[in-house]
Amino acid sequence: MNCEKPVLIRKQRLLIGACVAFILHLPPERLLFADNFEEQRLSSSWQMISGGWQIRDVSELRIAPAEDGYRSVLMAQIEPKEQHQIRLTIPLHDTLQGRKLQFTFAYYIKSSASEIRISGEYNRTGIKDGLRGKPWSLRLRRLAGRWGYHKQLLTVPPGANVLQIVFSGPTPSLRKNEFVCFDNVMLVQRS
Repeated sequence: MNCEKPVLIRKQRLLIGACVAFILHLPPERLLFADNFEEQRLSSSWQMISGGWQIRDVSELRIAPAEDGYRSVLMAQIEPKEQHQIRLTIPLHDTLQGRKLQFTFAYYIKSSASEIRISGEYNRTGIKDGLRGKPWSLRLRRLAGRWGYHKQLLTVPPGANVLQIVFSGPTPSLRKNEFVCFDNVMLVQRS
């Protein structure tokens, strides 16, 4: 009986050691893009298509910061007869083909307007008809008085070397002081 207990303890320690070694050798997630707008300017990855996009402080908008506590947000003020779109272009290395990417962001909608959409597609630069994957689109729903969080898993198709994501603000509204905000936009390679 006394010999079995030390053997069991040694086996448990070996198993724990093997688990720790396995976890330490897992490839880490790799950050491909991140923007929390704290620098008060848009990076070259963002291209305005239409509308008045701007970076604002949450205290000016009278809303709480997103969960991660960032104070600056990308905002589209809703104005009559004006559509809002901004494109995020992220270059992808050839080694990412076939890999999983996680796209996440926080959003806040102070609006009764509809059609707040995010759409994306993979492309190959230098090819006029550069589509290399099925385009995707999602519609964001308003959460009364709080931030929403979106997480999406994407797979890079063969031949793609650019991911383009379009953030579309709401369709024009006749009401004043309506807006949509985005924060903490990230693209991470999953291990």
